[in-house]
Amino acid sequence: MPKYLLAGLSVDSEVPLPVHSCNYTLETTKTPDLVYRISEQHQNLFENLGRSIETDGLIRVSRMRQFDQVISTTFLDQDAFYLLWNHIGIGYRITLDTAEVAISGVTYINIDYLPWYLLSQVLGFVLHLKGLLCLHASVVEKEGLTVGLLGTNGRGKSTLTASLVRSGWSLVSDDLLCVEDKTLRLNACFPFMKLRHDAIDFLGLHKASQMRITNTDKMKVEVDGSWGTFTDSTSLHLNAIYFVRRFPADVQGVSNIKISHLEPIYAKSCLVSNGFAAGFLAPQHRQDYAARARLLAERVPIRYLNYPSGLDYLETVEEALFADVSGLSVRGRVKE
Repeated sequence: MPKYLLAGLSVDSEVPLPVHSCNYTLETTKTPDLVYRISEQHQNLFENLGRSIETDGLIRVSRMRQFDQVISTTFLDQDAFYLLWNHIGIGYRITLDTAEVAISGVTYINIDYLPWYLLSQVLGFVLHLKGLLCLHASVVEKEGLTVGLLGTNGRGKSTLTASLVRSGWSLVSDDLLCVEDKTLRLNACFPFMKLRHDAIDFLGLHKASQMRITNTDKMKVEVDGSWGTFTDSTSLHLNAIYFVRRFPADVQGVSNIKISHLEPIYAKSCLVSNGFAAGFLAPQHRQDYAARARLLAERVPIRYLNYPSGLDYLETVEEALFADVSGLSVRGRVKE
């Protein structure tokens, strides 16, 4: 079974994943932190759940909709979570001890979706259950300073992250910030980014290894040293989080790059609302996530990063960002 190192976890996976596998240990008898396994044992259960047939012992804990369509539903019993992707028919049984994810309902129609979910929403859900705080944010590092870039889809977060990596920052993670909220220690994720064609064209990344990401307009672009570097350091600590906001260049008052302090009440709300895969959690887990997010907002500077639309501004944004986080480090803003 292929072995991977994913966000600090040793993972055995029966599903081939689009990342380089690694021998994370020479001790073949060592138990992995997590196993991805294909199993049809619970297929009938997931089919019943998809048809809204009630099952004894299972409680529905969340439902996610998009454009009034149910995308996914999460159930819970005394042994596991059951995460059903309604629109494609794939079900995941995630044991409460987070040792195994059993996958049901894989067909030739939906199999292309599977690796991407295992590297994103499913992994994020598992990391939440393991006690990490997971945010929908990218992470980069330069000269010992590690920052998260947080923003909703369409705000230019991934393009800005790729520009930073292109200019000398190291990629820690694209899309998934996993932090131990008490120690502020970060786990690196994967050496690739998800980018649109316009960003690939502007940054000149045509020669980098690429792969189309199923059901999106983005490409997986390897960060392989040819245009940027990926860090696998285990001693990273979060210095600051920047909430990225991109505006049209001709909007009065935001034509210049501006970095400012985000007031605590808004910082806490920002972190709570940008949890990665937090919507799958049961109510008690969501309450715990919100409490830990508020604690993080009290310990790490949360900043606005406002800059005008247009790829030509990215180099200037990089300079402003590095100057700002360097100043925060000098002033000792992170509370140990």
